[in-house]
Order: sequence, then C-alpha cells, then structure tokens
Amino acid sequence: MILIVEDDADIAVGLRALLMSEGATVRIAASGSEALDETARERPDVIVLDLQLPDGGGAQTYEQISRRWPRLPVVFVSGADDLGEIAHHLANDYAAFLFKPFEFDQLLSAIEKVTSAR
Repeated sequence: MILIVEDDADIAVGLRALLMSEGATVRIAASGSEALDETARERPDVIVLDLQLPDGGGAQTYEQISRRWPRLPVVFVSGADDLGEIAHHLANDYAAFLFKPFEFDQLLSAIEKVTSAR
C-alpha cells in the first residue's frame, strides 16, 4: 500500500489515479495527523510525503511515523528546496526527494529506489 500525504486534493487524487493504474493500492491523507492515523491502522509499503502540510511539516510527521516504523520507505516531495530537516534521511537508501513539479516516471523511479532498499 502506498500512502500519499498531500494537502492539495487535486494532486493527491491525480497521483492516486496514476499509481492505481500501475496496480498499486493507494490511500490518501491530507495532513500530518491523518497520516499518523493511517500508519497507526496499517503499515504502508511506502509514503509519498509532502513537506508542507497544513498542520506542520512533513519532516516532523515522518519523524513521528518512523518511531513506529523505522526506516519506512519515503519519497519526500516539495516545491521548496530547503532539505535541512530531512538531509539525514536522504543519506539513506530508504528515502528520496522530488522537487515539485515532477514527472510521474520520476515518482515511479523514486518509489522503486526506496522500496528496493528494504
């Protein structure tokens, strides 16, 4: 299961449709708190996580999630290039970053990279 954490509903729904067309099971969370609820119910195979969320940063959300699921594969996405808060994750194979806007093929490649690191 892929968990998309994205507060822009159009982006989230579009990504879900594209990923589902590739055979993936996808859930959407529109905020960090929704992401925490989703990951408490079920461990996703990978998270696509926006760094700017309405209830705080995606980096803080991932820190909370990774307490329960250490090294959970994640693709951070953002329109800003301040990577300071996630730099320590990006040094590992389980994490990747995509600058918005990105191509769908880039997302698929990033997902493949982080999930194959397990």
